[in-house]
Amino acid sequence: MNHLKYIFILIFLLSPKIKSETLKSLAFRSTALLYLADDAAAQKKCSMTMQKISILSQTLKARIDTKIKMLTTHDFEILNRRSEVCNQDCSCAIYSLAFETRNQQNQVIAEKALKETIGDRKACVSKIKNICQFVK
Repeated sequence: MNHLKYIFILIFLLSPKIKSETLKSLAFRSTALLYLADDAAAQKKCSMTMQKISILSQTLKARIDTKIKMLTTHDFEILNRRSEVCNQDCSCAIYSLAFETRNQQNQVIAEKALKETIGDRKACVSKIKNICQFVK
């Protein structure tokens, strides 16, 4: 129960930030955390434990859920147009979650999300200069 209280406070404090963040940027942050969770060497480099990664992931999930609730019909039109390229920045899984959460479908995005691999995530996060700072 106490954890929920802190999550709601965090959401409240971050709400201005949530409005300015794009689903794409949140997806990229999610990819970075997934990469860290999968790569022991990266965890060591960043001095990150699985517990810390889990906490960051939970906080990010709350931000993503809030952002998905705020998406408009126009936003979903944009997501539909990104279906052919979402695998290039590893955003397909979060886009698929958005469609699923809002009871909409995009089969191309859903299929690409299912096919994403650890190697794909590694390629996507390789563009980040300082992943340790990025995920914090």
